[in-house]
Amino acid sequence: KSKKDIYLKNLDNYWTIEEKWDIIVPDDYPTIQQAVDIAGPEVGYRIFVKAGIYKENIVIKTDGIILHGENRSITIIDGNFKKDVVSLTSKYCAVSNFTLINSGNGFSGISLIQTSGNIFRDNRVIKNYNGISISVYSHSNNITNNNISDNYANGIIITDICSGNEIQQNIISNNSKNGIYFDEVTSSPGTVGTFT
Repeated sequence: KSKKDIYLKNLDNYWTIEEKWDIIVPDDYPTIQQAVDIAGPEVGYRIFVKAGIYKENIVIKTDGIILHGENRSITIIDGNFKKDVVSLTSKYCAVSNFTLINSGNGFSGISLIQTSGNIFRDNRVIKNYNGISISVYSHSNNITNNNISDNYANGIIITDICSGNEIQQNIISNNSKNGIYFDEVTSSPGTVGTFT
């Protein structure tokens, strides 16, 4: 199988171009969830998603997955108003360059649950119930350079004994309740960006 000659590697919270993708959606697997489920030490962890609309609710349980869209404006994961659009219970993953839209009522564009060391950057998170949810002892996650707008409740909600999550250089606007809502957070994250 022919693979892209690049992938994105995290280096001091910035992306550098290096080596190859392991899995390309839809060339290798027709859905993102299939690619995420097959990823691992034998196949590889680096997943590139070509532009398109993917009506899925992605659950990532494997540590170390890199999930990268071709173009965030036209690489769209549509939750079809069911559950979280992307849910992570894994560690040290990266999700970048997508539009996440249409979570279920009470759910989020992306949900981080009892996890740490993940990077979520360069995404559009729009028209969900909550944009991003960080909960249940999640810590040391990085939320950078996202557009988190027009969600029906909160842009970002952080609850249930979370600490040390970095939120920086995001545009958080036109969310119906709060830009960022904190509840039972043991230490405040760094928050740098535009909030309207």
